[in-house]
Amino acid sequence: MPTQLPRVQVLLQPEDYAKVRQLAKLDRRSASFTCAALINELLSTEKYKAVVQHAEELEGKFPVQRDTRTVITQPHTVVNPEPNKWWIPA
Repeated sequence: MPTQLPRVQVLLQPEDYAKVRQLAKLDRRSASFTCAALINELLSTEKYKAVVQHAEELEGKFPVQRDTRTVITQPHTVVNPEPNKWWIPA
């Protein structure tokens, strides 16, 4: 599924990748979604909030980069009102 969210590519050790796949399978989610959830959870801990705040004081805050592309609308599914008859949506 296409998205306009920023991307990060991560190289994992085989043991860590197996753990991510196991968690993803358990939640019936993609490995990408699972990694994003793990990162989000880690960054919300007190330890990493303090680390991010310290980094902002030293280096300045990184601006949030907005995607300037236009949104591509997804096609809508049209249901045949009479399933036993041929029908062409308008």
